Formats: sequence, structure tokens, C-alpha cells
Amino acid sequence: MPEGHSIHRSAIQFEHNFVGKKIGISSPQGRFSPGARLLDKQRMISAKAYGKQLLLGFENNRFLQVHLGIYGAWQFYGNISCAPTILPGAEGIQSIGAPRRLKGPCITKNSGSTPGASWKDLMFKHQAQARAKLITDTAGVLLSGPAVCKVLTPEEADELISRLGPDPVVNPMGYNRFIKAARKSNLQICKLLMNQSAIAGIGNIYRAEILFRNRVNPFLTSNTIPEDTLKRIWDDWTVLLKCGIKTGQMITMNKAPGHWVYNHHKSPCSVCFHPIDCVNVAGRKLYWCVVCQA
Repeated sequence: MPEGHSIHRSAIQFEHNFVGKKIGISSPQGRFSPGARLLDKQRMISAKAYGKQLLLGFENNRFLQVHLGIYGAWQFYGNISCAPTILPGAEGIQSIGAPRRLKGPCITKNSGSTPGASWKDLMFKHQAQARAKLITDTAGVLLSGPAVCKVLTPEEADELISRLGPDPVVNPMGYNRFIKAARKSNLQICKLLMNQSAIAGIGNIYRAEILFRNRVNPFLTSNTIPEDTLKRIWDDWTVLLKCGIKTGQMITMNKAPGHWVYNHHKSPCSVCFHPIDCVNVAGRKLYWCVVCQA
């Protein structure tokens, strides 16, 4: 599932390429057709990320809420001024979110050209299963596979944001809210970090890496963890989130293999050489070192 850095990068893409322009919006797949009609030909006026939620604001006082979930992705086409992550093995396709199965290049300022085809031609070719299609004279984007794609009123958007925990980019001083949430919770810290009402944007990869980097036992009850440790967790998430937004990569260590523990089940820990353990917690795999995080 795309984590917080990917959603912020999506917001940056929209800010650079769509905000301030009238947007043609449709639903090639059909499932979002009623919502698309409410927003079609409206000017986009804002693009904001809150944890894993993206809110695109329009001049008719409505918002498009998108939660990518496990399978969702944005596929950008045309003259894109702020390059997104380029998926390995899919040269020319500019995508943010889950890996896509689309084949063939998309024409952009950065990817050259395909003889006999324009970016609009390729977008049309790829759009059949798209939940939503957003297009201007110079750029377009397809949304496929999202968990949530719906239109909100301002009141509904405010209510959504109020349910989320603090996001370090949106709420730099939000650590007090996070610490307060932890102090009131009897959830294990590995579960609390995935609770978007306690702290926004962390997913399975960042959860495992943050706990290892701070040598925190994943199964400690949140309300037993010292405040200074909770503050370190918040500060570390802030650093990793900003790095992810800048680079488009989930960089948690300075050398190969790229992550300290995530997806390294049975491999030796890079610090103590004990095999990394993997357990199922609420349906998600949790990787940790039983020695370093004892």
C-alpha cells in the first residue's frame, strides 16, 4: 500500500500541473460517473495530502477524496513539470502508487516520444479500467484501483481530516497529539503506528523500519512507552517522510539492502546478525529483530 510520502508526492504533482486549471473529469470505468459529473470542467484550486488521504479542491466548493489503498495508482501523461517516480521496468510510464500492469510508454516532457502517437492517444488506450480520468490541454492523469474515490462537501472534508492523527508535514508540532494518543492506548505500539487516527501516513514498511531504528519492541503496550521514546519515533517519522517526499524512495538506511528489517525474514540482522523474524499482526507482516528490539 502506498505510504504517506507517495500521497504527498501526488499532491505535489497536482499542485504543479493541475491546480489553477479547468479539469475535464470522467470515469471511463463508469463507477465514478456521478462524482465526475459534479467536478467536470471545474477549476482545481488546491491539492493537499493528509496522511494517506489526498484531497483535491475545486472552485465549486467540492473536494475529490482519494485513498489509493493497496492497489491504487495515479498514471500521469503529457507535459509533467515535476517528475514522479519512474517504475522499474516500465520505461516512460510515470506512476505514483501501486505497481501498474500498463505496457508501453507515456509521452511526457521527460520521456521522449513514440512515433505516430500522442500522449492523449496513449492515455485513451490505457483508460478503459480507470476509475477517474482528469485532463487539461497539457497533461492528464488516470486513477486506477483506489480504495476510495468520492466527492466531499467542505464539511465532510473537515470531518475526514479531524478523524486523522497528525501528519508531520501538515502538523509539524503534532507530536503532542501523537504522544497523547499513545498515552491513552493499550494497543501494542506496532498496531498504534498503523492506526491512522493516532499518527497519519505510516504503513507496513515505515512501521517496521521506525521501530527497528529506535530499538523499540513492537509488542510493547503503547501507554507503557516513555515519552522521550515516543518523541524519537515522531522525529524519526518526520525525517523519513520528508526524505521519501524528496526522493520518491523509502530510504531507511545508508547502505544496501535498503531496509534494516522489512522483507528480510530469516536474513541476518545488519547489526547483531541474528535472523530477522516475521510475524503476522492483524493480517500484516511485521519484521523485527528479537535481539536488537528485545
